[in-house]
Formats: sequence, structure tokens, C-alpha cells
Amino acid sequence: MQSGNIFRLSVKRGDRFEWPRTWSIAWNDQDVPPAGRTRDSLTGFSEVDLQTEEVWGGGQPSALAPALAPALPAGWRVNSPEVEVLVHRSPYYLEWFWQGKRVLAERPTGALAWLPRGERFWHFHGMAADAQFFGLGEKTGGLDKRGMKFEMRNVDAMGYDAEKTDPLYKHFPFYIYRSQNFSTGVFYDNFSTSTFDFGREIDNYHPAFFSYMCEAGDLDCYFIFASSVREVSQQFTRLTGRPFLAPKWSLGYSGSSMAYTEPANAAAKLSGFLQDLRQHRIPCESFHLSSGYTSMGKRRYVFHWNRDKFPDPAALVGQFRTAGLRLIPNIKPAFLLDHPLYQKAETEGLFVKESEQGQPERSFFWDGEGSHLDFSNPRARAFWQSHIQEQLLKFGIDALWNDNNEYEIWDDEALCHGEGEPWPIKWGRPIQTLLMAISSRAALAQARPDERAFVVSRSGMPGLQRYAQTWSGDNFSAWPTLRYNLAMALNLSLSGVANTGHDIGGFAGPKPEPELFLRWIQHGIFYPRFVIHSWKEGGVANEPWMYPEILPQIRAAFRLRESLRPYFYQLLRQTHQDFVPFLRPLFYDFEDDPKTFAVTGQFMVGPNLLVANVLDPGIDVLRVYLPRNKEGWFNFHTQQWHAGGGFLEVPVNLESIPMFVRGNSFLPIALPVDNSKSLEFRIYPSKACREDFRFCFEDDDGLSWPVKHELRIEGQLSYQRGDEKASLCLRQTGSYRPPYQEIVIGGVAVSVGGGAAITVKI
Repeated sequence: MQSGNIFRLSVKRGDRFEWPRTWSIAWNDQDVPPAGRTRDSLTGFSEVDLQTEEVWGGGQPSALAPALAPALPAGWRVNSPEVEVLVHRSPYYLEWFWQGKRVLAERPTGALAWLPRGERFWHFHGMAADAQFFGLGEKTGGLDKRGMKFEMRNVDAMGYDAEKTDPLYKHFPFYIYRSQNFSTGVFYDNFSTSTFDFGREIDNYHPAFFSYMCEAGDLDCYFIFASSVREVSQQFTRLTGRPFLAPKWSLGYSGSSMAYTEPANAAAKLSGFLQDLRQHRIPCESFHLSSGYTSMGKRRYVFHWNRDKFPDPAALVGQFRTAGLRLIPNIKPAFLLDHPLYQKAETEGLFVKESEQGQPERSFFWDGEGSHLDFSNPRARAFWQSHIQEQLLKFGIDALWNDNNEYEIWDDEALCHGEGEPWPIKWGRPIQTLLMAISSRAALAQARPDERAFVVSRSGMPGLQRYAQTWSGDNFSAWPTLRYNLAMALNLSLSGVANTGHDIGGFAGPKPEPELFLRWIQHGIFYPRFVIHSWKEGGVANEPWMYPEILPQIRAAFRLRESLRPYFYQLLRQTHQDFVPFLRPLFYDFEDDPKTFAVTGQFMVGPNLLVANVLDPGIDVLRVYLPRNKEGWFNFHTQQWHAGGGFLEVPVNLESIPMFVRGNSFLPIALPVDNSKSLEFRIYPSKACREDFRFCFEDDDGLSWPVKHELRIEGQLSYQRGDEKASLCLRQTGSYRPPYQEIVIGGVAVSVGGGAAITVKI
């Protein structure tokens, strides 16, 4: 028992774990050092009183058994205040009970299996008729994974099919099993190649089942029991570590395309991008600098600037800073054999080593053979951080983009340094990815200890949320990608990683048609990561202005995102403080409404804003479901109120972004740039229930770390009998002085600053 509703099942071969360390468990804000954490450590967990008793024939405890009872009990019962597990002895299997109701059971006709002469093992559970499955990170397909089978093995899946391709970039051996209105989270703390089968396999000798198969390592499994998907997701995020707090600037649009850095005139291309931003009045705060800046011919050489393209890196960084943009350069963990630093790294023993002769492993990487740095070696981490400082940070760079970091090493027995205790790469390819993120973040923190480090990582595992933002990789330009990328993001959010996004418009494939590109932007503005990135044939780049006929609608979408950024920053803070996702499926907040499980194409942005984007071509009427609640919903654009629990037929055109705000809530809204001294609080008192409600708005400078100065505004809306208007009482605390000087509420301006309570009528 690890905590009140978290049980752990571990099977040791002999008296010890095969691999006694973990990098994913970081309960209650406990970070994990590069050397990992001892699996047996209970640091951060609370002690829970467990009662154990033998169970004899007929299910009676041994104290009540007759004197001539069999010599061995039928099993054991383990109880905590909320969870009970019944351990059956012969045949072995477990039954789990939450609040007195059976919520999960291993398969009684065979729960566990190991190969007699190998490392592969299986874990089987019985599957209820109403079972649903969520999680697994960002796997393809719809939200519910029932009837599907997935492999956990990180690959560089460029141009993947968002409905069917498997495997992908990330390794998240965690799912939420939902049945009979109860939810159970299941997390296997093992990062060897594995397979999850959620009812695809059928076997006449067994009742319906689902299974986990792993190629190597330990069976070390955490069970999270709760009455809701929401609580399971929140507890899993807490179990694997507090999400980092991203800087405010990261919520701005970030430009990118490989087309800018590939050609010989790359510097002119980048200058042209800055000019186009100004010409087309597109706000932008950062730029993902693709790896073409490190090129020699067609190949990529991390920490090498192509001086023919960029003779003065500091001037390039300064040019972008002057325009108000930060550069986020692409860095990769593998060195091609002819890399200028290869011999030095080989001599110092910094690469993962092949299994036969102990030489650097060789893998195919970017049009050649290369070797991967071994981030489990402290010397390799120091090497990495020193070159980040020397080749990037000293020129003014202050954010990093870890790319191509899946560690596709095919020699399973290749050895990692392991801080002096070597381990085979088959046990932990994703751990190399996590250690890379830790190392990149450490380099930034060392250079700017008072600022929030910002790292982007394509690959990852549970615990990634502690260090980096991520995205769904090199997606394909097609309408189905737009829809299925949403399901991928929602399942990743349920798996603990809230700060995510997609390459808007599609990275690979054909140039998106105008309507698809517009709808992708209208959808992408609601994600924490808002990046338009691509690599198209002929050097074409996805750019906001590439279709003049839809540029007015694209500008309108950008303005909408800018106006919502105060709300989005609230959500980043809540993610960091409360372990809750930024984006949520409808059932996350409305699980008591069964219809929310069947709705696709809609999602919640935080607890208050429902978005129903147009995700298919040629649509003129969109059917939108408003979840059942007593407060109802307001149309964001018209302020019209609607009752919850029904469908709306919403007329749409190219400009339409259907949005609805939950009744008895509020949204902080940034006013246009020419009125930046004011921030608007939009209050949405329910038309159906005149009930008092509270809200809280928090702000800070968005960059300092630890956060130095904060502003907190607490609001309470209350009704007086006989008064048609409501009274809103605001109280301000904190030392942060924001750029806005007043809060506008229903046309009434309230000055920012001071702690006295202020009451306004709305």
C-alpha cells in the first residue's frame, strides 16, 4: 500500500528486483535524481494501516474455520480503510474491491505467466462487458481503446496515420480501466518493449480478458482506485511528479519549418519570416529553429553551426530578440560517425556501448550511422551541458528542443553506464530520453537560475511532465489527423502530461488545403503548445499567411488566442499546483453524464470552457452536446444561455469557432493591445440557479523561478433577496504589479492593487 487509494503489486524473481531503480515515481513533488530512485523507497508516501487475514473454505477467515480445516488456507484478505484485495491461492489470482464493490480482478484461468527460459512475462485481467480503457499516453485511434492492441516501443514515426499507426514516439505503460462507474488506474513501472491488448485477443479457454506483455524487466505495478477518471488521472500525475510551470511567453504562437533552415539562403528566409509577421500583423513570441542550422550537406551535427548559413549566431539570436521572439534550437542525442566531436566522445566513453565488444553502439540516424550519447553516464551529461552552454546559451539562446530522442537502438543488450552499475538498453530506452530532458533543463537552470527553464521533447515517458513540453511528432496533413490528434492529446492529458500540442497543418504529406489549414489553426489555438511546423516537398512551409483568402479568419483566430491567454496561464498554474490537465475530455468534468463518453470532437479547456471545433470539411451545421449540469452553458460569442444535457444545432461558416462557457464561472480575458492597461473578468452567473459562487484569479511575472511575486484576486458572487442584480465582492492580495492597471467587470473598472475588498453590482 503506497497511499490511501494506491496499491502496489511487485513480483521479485528470488529476493530482489532485476532492476532496483526507478525514474518515474516522484510522489508528492519528490523529484528524481539522474541516478534514479530505489524501487523500495517509500519517500513521500504516507503509511497506511493494513489488516491481513487468512481466508479458508467458504470465504471464512481462519479464526472461524473448523478444527479439521485443510492445512493451507484458500487465500488471504488484505484490507485498508477503502481498498480490499482478495488473494486466491490455487489457482492464484487477485480480486480488488473499492468501497465494498469488486472493481478489478485478475484472470482466474491464468493471471501471470513467464517464459521458462527467457525474460518475457504476461499479466492478465478479466474484462467486464461494459469496460472502457483510456490513457496509454498519445496512442492513435479514438479515446476509448477497447478492442485495440498497442505496442510500447519508441520509434521515429514520421508521417504517421493518427488513426492506425503503432508504435509511436512515447512510452506510457499506464491506462485507466472503467467499469460499473468505477475507475482503476494501472501503471507498470517497466520501460522494456511491451504490448497492451484491450480485448482484441479472444481465447476459448478463458473468459473475456485484457493483457499486458513485457519483454524484460520486473513486474512492478501500481493500482489507483477511485470513483472517477478524474481522480485516477490526478493521482497518477501526483505519483509521477509535479508538472513544471512553463513561462508565460511559451503560450504565444511559435513559428517553425524545416524549409527556413535547409537552403543556403537560410538567414534570408528567417529574416523574411520576421518581415511577414510584421506585414501580416501576426503576433509571435518564439521560433523553433530546425536542425538545418547544424547541417553539413544533408546530415545533422548537433552543436555545430553551419557558418556558411549563419556566420554570426549571436547576431541571429539578437535579430529575433529585437523582433520580440526567442529562438528554440533543435538538438539531437546521436552523433554521426564523422561528427567533429565523435572521436572525443568515443575516447571519453560517452556513448551507449554495443553488447559484444564494448564499442560505441551504431544505429541508423539521419542518413548515416551514428552513436547515441549515454545520459546515464554523469560524464556524458556534463559533456552535453557544457556544449549547450558553449554552442547555444552563450549566444543568447534560453530554450531548447530535444528531438529525434527515441533511442532506436536495435541491440537489446547494448550497455548503458548506469552511474557505474550498467544496465541493458532493453530495460530503459525511454529513460535515456528522460535523462536527456533532465540534462537539457539542468543546463538552462545553471545558466539562468532565477528563470524558468523551457525544454521541448518529442519522446518521453511518465515523469516527462516534470521537465518538458511535448508534442505529437511528425503528423500527416489530412482531415482525419485533425480529429484523431485530438484524441491522442486527451489521452496524453489523462496520462499526466498536460503541456502538449501538434504540428498545426501537418508536418509531413501534402500542403494542407485552405479549409483544412484554417480549421487546424482554429483548433490549435486552444492547446498549450501553439506551433505551426512542417516539412513539405519543394521547400513549401505552412505559414499563417500562405492563403490570402483565409487570412482574415486566421488573424481572428490568433486574436482569440491572445484574448484567452490570461485564462490559459491560470490553467498552467493549476496544472502545476493541482496535478490537473489543461485539456480534458468532456467526461473528465461531467462523468455523471453518460452521454459525454460518446461525444467526439469536443473537449474542455480547463473546467470552464467547452470547445466544439469544426473537424470535417464542408460543414455548415455542427451538432454540439452540452453536458448535463444545473448551471447551464453560455455561448461565448453571443452570451446566449442554454440548458445542459442536450444537443444544439449550431450554424457554422469559415469564421466559426463554437465555444460555450459553464454557468457560474468566470473567464479572465485580455483586451486588445491598444487597451493593454485593462484586463476583463467575464462573469457568467447561471440563468437557471441563482446560487452564490466563488472564483480565484492568480497571476505572476511569468518568468521568475521560484515565483517571486504573485497577485491573487478572490471573487464571490452573491444574490440578495429582491435584488435583480448580483453583488460581486473582490479582494486582492500579493505583491505582484501586473502590466494591466485595472480589472473591467460588466463595464465597471476596478483598480489593481491594495487589499481592501471592493463590491460591484453586475
